[in-house]
Formats: sequence, structure tokens, C-alpha cells
Amino acid sequence: MRVDPVHPVPGTGPPAFTTYTARIGTAAVCYLAGELDDGTRPAAAAALRRAQGHRPDRLYVVTSGITFLACAGLDLLLATRSHLVLQHAELHLVAPSRPVLRLLELTGTSGVFPTDEAVPMRGVSKARVQQPEGEPVGRVRTAPRVRAVPDDVGVTTNVTTNVATSAPIGRTAFETADPDAAAEFIKRIYADAPHIRMVGRPTGGPVYAIDGRSLGQLDLGEVTLTPEITARVDPSELVTIETVRSGRWDTEARDGSVSHGPGDTVVAVGPGVDYRCTTSNLRVQALTLPGSAFTASLTPEAAAKPWRFLDRRPADPSGTALWHATTAYVEQLMDNADAQAGPLLAATAARMVAAAALTVFPNTLTTGSQPVRRDGADATPETVRRAVAYIEANAERDITLADIAQAAYVTPRAVQYAFRRHLHTTPLAHLRRVRLDAAHRQLLAADPTTTTVTEVAARWGFAHPGHFSAHYRDAYRTTPSTTLNLARS
Repeated sequence: MRVDPVHPVPGTGPPAFTTYTARIGTAAVCYLAGELDDGTRPAAAAALRRAQGHRPDRLYVVTSGITFLACAGLDLLLATRSHLVLQHAELHLVAPSRPVLRLLELTGTSGVFPTDEAVPMRGVSKARVQQPEGEPVGRVRTAPRVRAVPDDVGVTTNVTTNVATSAPIGRTAFETADPDAAAEFIKRIYADAPHIRMVGRPTGGPVYAIDGRSLGQLDLGEVTLTPEITARVDPSELVTIETVRSGRWDTEARDGSVSHGPGDTVVAVGPGVDYRCTTSNLRVQALTLPGSAFTASLTPEAAAKPWRFLDRRPADPSGTALWHATTAYVEQLMDNADAQAGPLLAATAARMVAAAALTVFPNTLTTGSQPVRRDGADATPETVRRAVAYIEANAERDITLADIAQAAYVTPRAVQYAFRRHLHTTPLAHLRRVRLDAAHRQLLAADPTTTTVTEVAARWGFAHPGHFSAHYRDAYRTTPSTTLNLARS
């Protein structure tokens, strides 16, 4: 049964279904927008389950964006209400749209759900669902305003997300299968520092999801971009460092092009960070903090001077390991932090993360800019020749960036610059490819009855079989096991 549907504007197609969840103090918010019927009920049910996962004493379901409501959607709301009653919690409908009110009236369930015009913010003034421009008083982080359907349809889906009140741990969850909503979200995700310019727009779906937490100045989250996205990133005071979980992330900057894959850690946003990028089926862990955290320990005069990152990648593998340990510590801290703890823990964590980032990624705060000019002068084709010869002769050994640089008679940073300038890659990426080629040759020549893919991967330094298979598929468009079985045929 469809009640009072809102017809789409000709040529735009039907509105997509969008969900969003967040925690506000001891309450939770679930935002639903689009057509709620049998087809979209699973997505709505998943969002409501996520909201209930916060164990709220009250669940606010924002239905202002529902363009029509079927009985399947109403049954879902009634079932959710019954489940919450068993947990001594309540379900409130916020700013119900005309289709929602109409179905409640027809089915005689108008009095079952308490309704509110806005979501009450515990400890702050009310934030209007339909009028988010009037931000409430207090510390409120505002996510991008997402418009899921055209203005002509008459449904505005503006939301406020990741609201922190007295608790230091804030939570954000957002996902959408609407390419336009995803593009708008990505464009505005850094609303206070607009430094990302979208060149293309996502296509297909589901297209975008973010699940994150915040502790003081720190934001840690998992971000998924399913389609191919092209963007231009400009320097920013905000710093975001990302570790690739899966997918591909190709970047093009003034000093060359680099492809990032699973396990790679990169400064995605920050002072001096300027590049163009394309992503494909990308999932990353992102840790964000303001630039002020990096200069907090400096004198006012020193903190006022501009600074920048000199390299978006760690200087060596030990730096990558240090950053992975840092993010693991922040995850554990957010898992175990008391919801009512004071700000001291958050401030200490931010300083620790900033110190780790300055240790891992070359920057002018700790090294100055003069060494870069000397290293740049050593980034010659001869440096590349010596480094490549050393890598190919020692690929079976446990060699490091420092070993490669020593063999080329330059500093580690100089050999990095040389590879980027002349080969458009990094020394360690080249080492990985040399080892991958050697593993490929061994798989072709091996006896599949006595040799396993894991053994070959381990011999060539790939400790994780899954990572080895991913790199192998990217390079040869097939799987290692398929190559190994070629010998049998």
C-alpha cells in the first residue's frame, strides 16, 4: 500500500533511499529518507539496528525525508518500537512527512508513536531537523548537509551528525546508495576547511559509507568509497592520515604519480599536501586532527610560522609500523575510555598522535626544508641505477630503505625523490614488484603437488597470503593458485 507518493521530477528518476545514524548522549537518532517499502525495508532495518546498537533510552527516527510509506515500512517501525519497549526505551518520530502522517491516520496508529518537531540535544538547545542553519549552542560537529532528492520534489534531507555533549567519545555513521548524495557529502565533508574539490562524481551504488568515532580533537573512522572518484586535494590546516584497507588509490602530484594499495599509509590532507587522485573500490582507516595539535608545544612565535609535510608517505617501513601501532592505540583508547571522562585524556592522545605523525612523515617542523634541496640534487638517474641494481641483486634478503640508500651513496629521502622523479614509484614499491616478478616465475616453474602459494609468497617476503594475492592480481590479472596450476596442465 503506497500512500501519497511524491512523484519525481521528470528526468531525475525516483529518489534513492538514504539512511544515517548517530548517538546523542544517551539517545540515538536514525534518519530515513526516500521510499520506504518492501524493497528498501532491509536497508531501513539495518539502520535501525545500528541505532539500537548504541543501547539508547530513546530512539528518534527522523522521517521528514520519507517520500512515501508502505505498510512494510510501518510494520518495521512498530516492530522496532516493540523491541525498544522490552528494553525500557522509547521510539519517537521526528518531523514526520505527509505520507507518514497519512498512513498513521489510515491505520489508526497515530497515537502509538510520540512525535517531535526536532531532535532534542541533551545539554544543548534544540537543533531543527529542517533548519540546520541555526546551529545549537555548545560543541557540535556538523557534517555536510546532504540533499538526497531535488528541491522540486519538496523533500529536504538536511542533518546534523556526530554531536558530542558531555561525553568525549562521539560517533558518526552515514551511508547512502544515492550517487548525488554521496557526491554532496564528499564535497562538504570538511565544511570548515573546504580544501577538497571533486572533479568527477560517483556512479553506481552503494556508493559511500563512513563509520567513525571522535575523542577530543581526534576523529578515527572507516571510510568506504565503492565507485571510482576523481578529486583534487588542496593544502589544508586540517590533517588526515589514511591507511588503505582495500582497493586502489592513485595520486598525481608535482613530484610524480604513485599508486597506493592495501597496507599503505598516506597523509591524505594537510599543510603542503596538494595532489589529484582517483580511487576505485577504496576502503581506508582515516585519522584526523587539527593542525594546531602539531604546534601546541611550540612557542607562539614558532607556532605562527607556516609549516608543511615534505612527503606524504612514511620515510621508512619502521615509520609505517609506528603509525599502525599509533592508530591501534587510539582504537583501544576509544574502546575503553569512560564515556564521562574529562578532557585530559583526549588532549594527551592528540599530542601523542601529532608527535607520532611528525616522527613518521617528513616535515619542516622537525627537519626544516634545507635537507630537501640537498636530497633533490642527489635524485639523479645514476642514483636510480645503483639502487635498482642493488634491489635486483638482493631481493631475497631482508633489505630496508636505508640499505638501498646506502648502496646508492645517498640519503633515504634522496633515493625516494629519485625513484619518484624518474620511475614514478618508490624504492620499496619497486622492491615489492621485483619480488612479485620472482614469485611469478617460481609459480610458473613449480610442481603444484609439492609447492604451495603460501610457501612461494613467504620466500619472497610476503608474510600475509591475502596481501600477496591482492598484489598478484593487480599485476597479472589472475590469481597465484591459477598460475601454479598451469604447470599441471
